[in-house]
Amino acid sequence: MKMKTIKKENTVQETIKPMVYDALLSTELVRTLVEATGRFEFVEETAQEIVFFDNHWEQNKAIGTKWTLKQIMGWITNYYAEDYQWQGEEKAKHKIRRALGIDD
Repeated sequence: MKMKTIKKENTVQETIKPMVYDALLSTELVRTLVEATGRFEFVEETAQEIVFFDNHWEQNKAIGTKWTLKQIMGWITNYYAEDYQWQGEEKAKHKIRRALGIDD
């Protein structure tokens, strides 16, 4: 008995998602997306990079001018993930210091 193979057709989401995430973004759109977080402010743009001021860590951060939406979203979420990790570590340190009677 020969098995019949069923061809799966791509959904609209499966077709469009790679096109959207892998497309290069204009520098105006990059600026809009990054500044929309409320954390970063545009500083300057060169041929190779766009520089933003990070209001949380009070230092400049740069990204490339030829980045995709996927790269931009990854870059933004990495900074927030670092913050949450740092806050968790600080909270844990404080709890340990309180348990040891070092802090009140």
